[in-house]
Amino acid sequence: MRRSYHCEFIQNEKNEPIGFAFGSDATSEHEWGIDGLRSALGMNAHAIGFDRSIARNFRFSLSIHEREIEMIVLFEPTAFSFGEPPSIDKLICWNELSCWDDTPIAASWDDSSFGIHVIGEENVKLLKKAVVEPWNDRDVALFVGRFKQEFKAGLIFLRASQMPEDNRKAMREAHLDYIALQKASDKIGIHNKLKKAGKDFFALSPRWAKDVETSETKYPVVYWLNPMHQDINNYGYFTVEELKQWINNCGPIPKKSKRD
Repeated sequence: MRRSYHCEFIQNEKNEPIGFAFGSDATSEHEWGIDGLRSALGMNAHAIGFDRSIARNFRFSLSIHEREIEMIVLFEPTAFSFGEPPSIDKLICWNELSCWDDTPIAASWDDSSFGIHVIGEENVKLLKKAVVEPWNDRDVALFVGRFKQEFKAGLIFLRASQMPEDNRKAMREAHLDYIALQKASDKIGIHNKLKKAGKDFFALSPRWAKDVETSETKYPVVYWLNPMHQDINNYGYFTVEELKQWINNCGPIPKKSKRD
C-alpha cells in the first residue's frame, strides 16, 4: 500500500465518528480502483450506487495493534505472516504509516489493502469508534470518491447505516450516468478500431461531449486519450472523428515534426 494525504475522521451531524477519509496521493496505487478490496469483502458487483460499496463478507479480519496511546489498524487479506509477529515499528515502516510531530494521523491504501496509524488518546478512541466498531458490527462500506465537498477525494471507509440519504441519491445518479456513458461508448466501438490499427494507449476514457470543450462532433461521447509513445503523439481530450484520423496518422493527435 502507499501513503495517502489529507486523511481525517468522518463525523455525522451529532459529531459522532462514523468513518474515515483516507485521501490519496499522485501514485498509481491510488488510481487502480479497489477491485481487491471489493472481492475480499464480498461487495455486490451488480448493485447500483452506494449499495455496490457495502461489505457483505468479513472472512478476513482487521489486524489491530496497540501500545500506550498509539494504535494501528490494518486490512491486508493477501498478507502472510511467518515466525514472530512484526513489531509496531516494522508495521509502520512497511506500510508507510509514519506519524510526524504535527501529524498524529497517517493512512495508506491500495487496491486490496488499507492501514491507519494514530497517536494520542483521543485519536485512538476515534479510530475505535470510526473503524473498529463498524467492522465488528458488520456495518461497513468502502468506496473511492468524495464523501462530502469538504473531504478530499480518495478511499472512504464508512459505517454503512450512517450514509446520508442525499449522498445515496447522488451516488445512484452518478452510477446510472456512468453506465449510460459506457453503453454509449461501447456502441461507438472506437477502442477496438484503434487496437486493430495498432494504436496503443494507457487510457482512452469516455466523457459526455456536452461536459468537455473539444472540437465539434456528431457523437455524444468524447475521449481522454493518454497514448503510448508520447514523443510522437499528443494526449488530451479528442473527438471520435479525431481518433479516427489518428488511425490514418493524421489529425491533431500525431505530433508535427519541425519540418511540417
